[in-house]
Amino acid sequence: MRRLISLLRGPRALSLGAQAAGAILGFAGFAMVARALSPEAFGAWVLYLTVATFFDMLRSGLVQAALVQRASGAAPEASDQSFGAAWALALGVTALVASGGFGAGAMGGAGVFWTAFAAFPALMVGGLGHTVAAWRAQAEERFGRVLALRLAVSVLFVVAVVLMRDGLTVGALAWTHAGIHGAVSLFAIGLGWARPRLVRLARGTEIRALLRFGRFSAVTTVGANLLRSADALILGAVLGPAAVALYGVPQKLVEAAEVPIRGLAVAAFPALARSARAGAHDAFRSRLWRDVGGLTLLLLPAAVLGWVFAPEATAFLGGEAYAEAGAAFRWFLLYALLLPLDRFLGLALDALGRPQLNTLKVGAMLAANLAGDALALSLGFGVTGVAAVTVGMTAVGVLVGLWLLSREVPLARAGAVLPMVVGSR
Repeated sequence: MRRLISLLRGPRALSLGAQAAGAILGFAGFAMVARALSPEAFGAWVLYLTVATFFDMLRSGLVQAALVQRASGAAPEASDQSFGAAWALALGVTALVASGGFGAGAMGGAGVFWTAFAAFPALMVGGLGHTVAAWRAQAEERFGRVLALRLAVSVLFVVAVVLMRDGLTVGALAWTHAGIHGAVSLFAIGLGWARPRLVRLARGTEIRALLRFGRFSAVTTVGANLLRSADALILGAVLGPAAVALYGVPQKLVEAAEVPIRGLAVAAFPALARSARAGAHDAFRSRLWRDVGGLTLLLLPAAVLGWVFAPEATAFLGGEAYAEAGAAFRWFLLYALLLPLDRFLGLALDALGRPQLNTLKVGAMLAANLAGDALALSLGFGVTGVAAVTVGMTAVGVLVGLWLLSREVPLARAGAVLPMVVGSR
């Protein structure tokens, strides 16, 4: 119990709050837009957000983890050089992506999607300031700033949707969305949270150091996105849209488990990187096992309830037609219990400055997932079989991650892990 309470204190509480607030307000905005737009227009908006989110995650994957790993606990002069290099790299990536988006928009058609996509370059440029500010806040463990930035974007978007609801169009929504990101970036720069002037301190050696790390993080980010979408794409191709819907409802329910995992991962990464840089293996192991154990204990009661009421839970979210997805939901609950260990093993490899090993881990998971899906569908196990493969794929990630991590840091024996998990520090 003391371990669970400690998860909700200090920087961890702020990081969890940022993730939870973003998730709740994001869901509210999503629901309001869905009700205000026609199905065709809403589909175009979702597709636009999917494209925009992918490129934003690619930019963050290239820079964020590398920056936090190098800047956490570093001397002020060294960290300023890292932030300057991050600004230079982020500006270059943003210019490249925004230019490509502008060209694609100019060659695009006249459909609803392209009406929204016209705002994509402005969104990438407008969001750069608060994105870098959030990276810097994570490296300095100032999670109150991360919370403020997330709240600002989410609250302003919800307010804008409410104000525009009667005359809402996809084009107006996309430009308003880009404008909100630009306004929050100006807010972050004005408060001195982003410090774009540090770009003058950028050095080629530091930029290359970020790129050496970031190229693997970017590939890992793309691989992780493929892990999330591959099942739906395969089910859609083999069994059709109805199977995708039957799979998507329990998957959406389990996404709630990712909120505390992401929140604690953001808070844990700087501390793990600092311990790794100092060679403090005991502190590194202790932090890793305590956070994994605390998160697993936090998710366990919800998983038990979900297991008992699986048909009711899926019917509540999707309607009575989805009650049969309860079997798949039970497999997803087992997957959720493996998630903390899987995610934190990848985080630990990044913190040690071994992003290529995390990329290898994700690659092994992707291979296991594709092979498992093919086998499950060929044997006629359908949606439930694909959900079971998700558990197996995550178990592969855990085993590969433990093996790779044990080659870098001596891991505690099983009997020594429990005291770390239940420790109160």
